[in-house]
Amino acid sequence: MKLENYPVKKTILQYKYKQKIKTLFEKERVVLCFLFGSQAKGLAHKESDIDIGILFDRKVKPKSYLRKEGELIGFFSKIFPNHEINIVNLNSASPLLRQTVNLEGKLIYRKNKISFMMFQINALREYEEYVHLSNIYNQFLKLKLNAL
Repeated sequence: MKLENYPVKKTILQYKYKQKIKTLFEKERVVLCFLFGSQAKGLAHKESDIDIGILFDRKVKPKSYLRKEGELIGFFSKIFPNHEINIVNLNSASPLLRQTVNLEGKLIYRKNKISFMMFQINALREYEEYVHLSNIYNQFLKLKLNAL
């Protein structure tokens, strides 16, 4: 199923929202935006929420994340008034969530190709490190439990 066939994505891509999204994302210094979760997988139902992953520019200070996320929730709530909006900050998300968005998310906006490619590379690298460290931890835990 093509991305344009998703009801949420269609609405977001409509011209009247496209320019507003671009303007807001430039103001809030958003580098990437993904739709993910049930809406992106085509498994959404009437009560489904809308999961949106946002990557802010590296120059954005972490203390301003909450305000920016609130602005984005307010904006998307006006576009989709009958849905709960979940904004996930990909700058501070876990490696597992970043990789899930990387693999399953549908790109809504990108500031440039480089930022998109760097996100993909970093998400995969961080996920592989996470899996490796989790395996080491699990082996260590197994040894400790066997020693009891």
